[in-house]
Amino acid sequence: MSLKPLFIMCTALLTGSLALAQGHPRSGEMLERMDANGDGALSREEFIAGRAAMFAKRDRNADGYLDSEDFGARAKRRGGERAAQLRDHLDADNDGRISKDEFVNAQTPLFDAADKDGNDVLDAQEIASMKEAMRERAARKRGG
Repeated sequence: MSLKPLFIMCTALLTGSLALAQGHPRSGEMLERMDANGDGALSREEFIAGRAAMFAKRDRNADGYLDSEDFGARAKRRGGERAAQLRDHLDADNDGRISKDEFVNAQTPLFDAADKDGNDVLDAQEIASMKEAMRERAARKRGG
């Protein structure tokens, strides 16, 4: 299986983890969409449910795995070393593909870091701080 498409897909999908770490400009919007009850806060449960929904959307052939069959031609042309690192991070059983369980239940280091009070809920201030950190990281990556 080609690792190239995994980077593109997972960067977009792993909000609160890899996408946020990359400073993806739409990561803040993804966090807001995960707020299922619209209370302006993001619970760990909402975050995990959001991951499950994103997995279902990206698993185009509905086989329960994210692999090269789930990506278009553009995604297949991109990738590289970061794709391999991403696969290694998520592919817990080392079978070369990412299962729904591996994706949904992956570690959440940035969620954990943003949850300053440790209550498993990102309140509006914690979300705003996370978004600002993402903007700053994206600006640094762009050289500005």
